[in-house]
Amino acid sequence: MQRRKFLFLITFGSVGTLATNSIVGSKKIKRLKSLLTIEQENMITNYNNNRKNVLKTNLKGEIKKDLIKNRTIWIGKRLYTFAELKDF
Repeated sequence: MQRRKFLFLITFGSVGTLATNSIVGSKKIKRLKSLLTIEQENMITNYNNNRKNVLKTNLKGEIKKDLIKNRTIWIGKRLYTFAELKDF
């Protein structure tokens, strides 16, 4: 295989994979939102609105804090923290 063709395939494959992941990710958020009740959605939104700046700078730390403080919710077979659901 020629070097240019190889580089083209690597680049094209990477861009395609990233585009597919972003489309699937946005559909996943919509699907998760449909599984929550209005009360749960409001509770998560209010909790995350109080800490918007912290979520932007230290998301991993806030996920750990949510696990410790039991700010979690089961959706399907997966446990989500409120910080992970910040994009609602």
